[in-house]
Amino acid sequence: MDVAALELQWTGNPIGTLSVDASINGTVWYPTGNAVTNPTGAGASDNSLINLAGVGFRYLSLSYTNSSGSGTLTTTAVAKGLGA
Repeated sequence: MDVAALELQWTGNPIGTLSVDASINGTVWYPTGNAVTNPTGAGASDNSLINLAGVGFRYLSLSYTNSSGSGTLTTTAVAKGLGA
């Protein structure tokens, strides 16, 4: 995959951090440095986009670490290769 995008939509009052991790083998995961904190609205429903260019990984994972509150997260992801 060369490019990927994540659309995040959450409801409720979640407070925490969403992070994107990557792996080549699906076993060992590394942070990509792309994160959404709180997610972005301090405990309120909101949405966000994360755009990843130059992705050299086979696998991506989205993880959420909750600090407080609760809610529902919906994520849509797309990825594609740009060349042969």
